[in-house]
Amino acid sequence: MKEHNTISEAIEKLFSKIQMLNLRNLNISEYNRNYLTKYISNYSFYMSIYSQLLQKALKKLNKPVSDSTFIDYGGGCGILSYLAKEIGFKTVVYNDINEISVLDTRIISRSLSIEIDYYICGDVEEFINEMNLCKIKPYLICSIDVLEHIYDLDLWIKTIAKINSEYSLLFMTSANPGNPFIRHRLKKLHIKSENRGFEKNVRRENIFLNTSFLEERERIIRNEFPDLKNNDIKILSLKTRGLRIDDIEK
Repeated sequence: MKEHNTISEAIEKLFSKIQMLNLRNLNISEYNRNYLTKYISNYSFYMSIYSQLLQKALKKLNKPVSDSTFIDYGGGCGILSYLAKEIGFKTVVYNDINEISVLDTRIISRSLSIEIDYYICGDVEEFINEMNLCKIKPYLICSIDVLEHIYDLDLWIKTIAKINSEYSLLFMTSANPGNPFIRHRLKKLHIKSENRGFEKNVRRENIFLNTSFLEERERIIRNEFPDLKNNDIKILSLKTRGLRIDDIEK
């Protein structure tokens, strides 16, 4: 019960700080400004998810929070990192593959007067290298709504296991395929993304493309193999759904 109260207090404290932010004047990307707006508008739903994850995380600790290192993997606009700091973790490490999100989180954390100890930009390999370089020994590696974005989960687990430390790994996602309402909503989004696309549908590096995934795969195949017939390109574009550019070319 004490842990739950600590988490509840941290959530309330962070929410009060976020509400006081002038999002329009905050010099961050529209992408993360929209995420912060969504969190504020659906505060109870999202914070219940964060609360569940943090309750499970604290139960995994065999030492005080004030002596522990917390990793926010794939942190987006940094909500989990801010909460970890508000709870009282000694060291908090924020990571994201998107450089813009890392820059935005630095700005947001300063605006909230919450000091994140380390910022690591990059995928799992870069993350591991930076962790080892900084000699960071994590006790918890936590992540929300990232699991479904990992391209090769087996490879990811083998890579993250290279960290020379004993730690707990906790992932939580709201993309629950067992929930028929969520499954129906996401399926509609996937069909639209695949065939029609919409604004800021496809992100390549830090660039958003106003195109569909199918069109983008066609472009990749056409550029890499210009001698292919149009019909072959169409077939290959359909058959390579869900693949990353390197595997499409392979």
